[in-house]
Amino acid sequence: MVMFTTLVVQSRTAYQKIMSRAKKKQPWSKKAHLRGTHSEKIFQTLICLSVICFLATVSLQLSATLPLFSEESYDHNNEISSIGHPNPNPHQNKRKIAIFYNTYVNPNNTVQGQEIINSQLKQINDSPSLPNSTIYYSRFGHLEEKWPMSTCLHNRSRDCIAITEKEKGDEVDTLQYLYEYCLNHVEERVVYMHTKGSFTNSSSNMALNRVLMKAITSDECLLKMDTNGTDCDTCSSQFLGYPACYTGNMFVADCDYISKLIPPIEFESRKSALVKKALSTVKPLGLKKIYTMQFDNITVRFRNSTMWQVERPSWVGTERYAMEYWIGSHPAMKPCDVFSPKNGNWPFSYTNIGSIEKKVMYKLKLEHAPGDLNWARNHTKKLVFKLGLHPWFGLKGTLYQYKALYSKEPPNSSWIYKIWEW
Repeated sequence: MVMFTTLVVQSRTAYQKIMSRAKKKQPWSKKAHLRGTHSEKIFQTLICLSVICFLATVSLQLSATLPLFSEESYDHNNEISSIGHPNPNPHQNKRKIAIFYNTYVNPNNTVQGQEIINSQLKQINDSPSLPNSTIYYSRFGHLEEKWPMSTCLHNRSRDCIAITEKEKGDEVDTLQYLYEYCLNHVEERVVYMHTKGSFTNSSSNMALNRVLMKAITSDECLLKMDTNGTDCDTCSSQFLGYPACYTGNMFVADCDYISKLIPPIEFESRKSALVKKALSTVKPLGLKKIYTMQFDNITVRFRNSTMWQVERPSWVGTERYAMEYWIGSHPAMKPCDVFSPKNGNWPFSYTNIGSIEKKVMYKLKLEHAPGDLNWARNHTKKLVFKLGLHPWFGLKGTLYQYKALYSKEPPNSSWIYKIWEW
């Protein structure tokens, strides 16, 4: 402001000197009049230049003070940024929503990968609740094809920011950015999505992709998690209680919940160490095919025929499966889903998703998970008594994992106690 005032005063003084000299030389004449008119134009030009300088200075000062991950200042390790011009959204949820998109294009099937990306971006653009949400995207695999920026920008109504581009990568890369974003924006909400079906192209994967996208772009997940008495901090298609994760690992979550989790880059090593510790305590009981395992000071028994469940990474959430278990790893989680068994939806699996896709796509309803307690309890009994479920996945094993990872246990109102009340 001081600079602006100084420039105006200096311009005004220069103008007065010119006019004074013109008057001293002679009375009114055409030449004098023209000199005065010309001087007035010079004064007006100087005023405009002063305003421009002032505005430019203010703009530079504001840009220098923008917070981490703001749309204009985001720069993570010199990554690529392409900024649009967001417009106000009359349907904006009270929590601002950011989208984190993990993409992979298989070098052996680039057409399929590009089709999935374009299809998913279109679904985001078609969602009335996400017209201005910034998309932070990662690119892995084949990188020679251009990113569909025009589709991503959605008529320049949103920002699209590349957070990393490399041939080899994992979901942990994208989820770590999501985690860091939430640490700095705890009042916001995030969407996590990935190109399901681009690594393994199958009809079941593509069907699951469509079901998951339907869930995470729905108003039920995006807008209703904390309305009308609903108290959720995560939402997706279907929530699995054992283990605690969402089928397909696409979800909507509140940042204040995300900020409680272990950083994704640390999660796999800590989970693997925990599994290894438990396996090191296995001892034969003396009875035929019966063994014991220690959960700290608690001893549990199990049949040798269930040992494979704890040794399989896809079951315990280690190695490349760790990120699928990350979202449900905290004892304070309050999950919701929109394709709950409570509403007649059978649990998804790769063997049945193709046949039930059309049935569930029109039955979206937000429910606390697990929605149907009778069904959940009966299903749990079936797993324990008929199929054989290792104690690692039961109540004692789950509480042991919570305590080991977070030094906390779930509140009395937690979903975990409800499905084991039998």
